[in-house]
Amino acid sequence: MDPLSIVAAAFGLMDIMSKTLKEAASFACGIQSARADIHAMKKEFNSIKAAMDILIRNAQKSIPEPLQGKFMVIIDYCVGDVVKIREVLTRFRHLSFAKKVQWAMSGRMEFDTLRSSLKTHNQALDMALTSVNLVIAGDVKGT
Repeated sequence: MDPLSIVAAAFGLMDIMSKTLKEAASFACGIQSARADIHAMKKEFNSIKAAMDILIRNAQKSIPEPLQGKFMVIIDYCVGDVVKIREVLTRFRHLSFAKKVQWAMSGRMEFDTLRSSLKTHNQALDMALTSVNLVIAGDVKGT
C-alpha cells in the first residue's frame, strides 16, 4: 500500500467532514433541539481531524505495511458514517413542524448511533497511531 493513498484518503475524509459541518450548522439553526447533537458530532469530527493530521505527518515517515491497510479500512468506515450523517441531516433539514417532531422521535437516535460508530472508529485510529509511534520510537532507539 502506498502511503500517498493514505494521505489522499485522510484529506478526503477531512473534506467530507468539513462539508458536513457546514450543513450541520445550518441544520442546528433550524432545529434548536439538535444543537447539542451537532456539538457532540463536531467534537468527534475535530478529534478525527486531529488523528488525520497526525497520520498525514507520520505517512511521510514509515508506517508499517500491515497498519497501512488498517488505516485505509478505518478511514473508509469513517467516510461511510459521515456520508450517512449527511443523509440524516438532509432527510430532516426541512424546517416543518413534522420534521422537528420526526427528529426528536427517530432522527436523533439514528444520528447518535452514527456518532457512536464514528467514536469507535476514532478509538481504533488512536490505537493504530499509537502503534505507529511505538514502531517509529523503536526504530529511532534501535539506530
